Amino acid sequence: MNDDSFEKSKILRILDLARAANNQQNPDQAIALIGKLGLDVAELALERERAEARLILAEAYTAKGDPLAETLFEETFELLSHLSIQQTTLEIRAHEHFGDYLRCFAKRPSLARQHYENAKAKAVDLHMEEDIARIQLKIETIELAMDKSPEAANLATLKRVAKQWGFTCAEQLAAWLHHKGEVTRQDQGLRFARNKGQSDERYFKYLLDMVRMKT
Repeated sequence: MNDDSFEKSKILRILDLARAANNQQNPDQAIALIGKLGLDVAELALERERAEARLILAEAYTAKGDPLAETLFEETFELLSHLSIQQTTLEIRAHEHFGDYLRCFAKRPSLARQHYENAKAKAVDLHMEEDIARIQLKIETIELAMDKSPEAANLATLKRVAKQWGFTCAEQLAAWLHHKGEVTRQDQGLRFARNKGQSDERYFKYLLDMVRMKT
């Protein structure tokens, strides 16, 4: 292995470790790891790695709720736009996670939704079913919050039940869409007890189980 290949392998490993640190909710470790890379050197072969390093930093500062995340995402989008080979999966991550920052910390739901829609469109192009569903659930959350809909509590209950029992995002979305259809038809409440339009955990567990059995 030549020196360039060895250095690139080390960089890829550090990126893997930094990504894992973010996934394990340890943003400070991710920031420290990226700080060791020195990817500002203008080497064409490392253009993707520079973009991902900046994205990992943006994700880490998002986890910390730090406004620096916004600048880092803007830099990430700039780097991604100049890549010689388009990196759609990185673009999906950047749009989705910038949407997370805008929704959860900057409190700009309309702009967050635009980024979620961008991420979803790119995921649709790649037929990434689980990613599409995960992002759509975030869009649903924004819409309910902006409308001050009482259904927001129902979606939160569904997500809580799904996490407890290990249901996928695709299964959650299918169950949620079924629930929305039931609400529209005003047929809910015949099988499970309701309280002022709120559905209990048993109801959503039933819907999720029903979805899983059909797939």
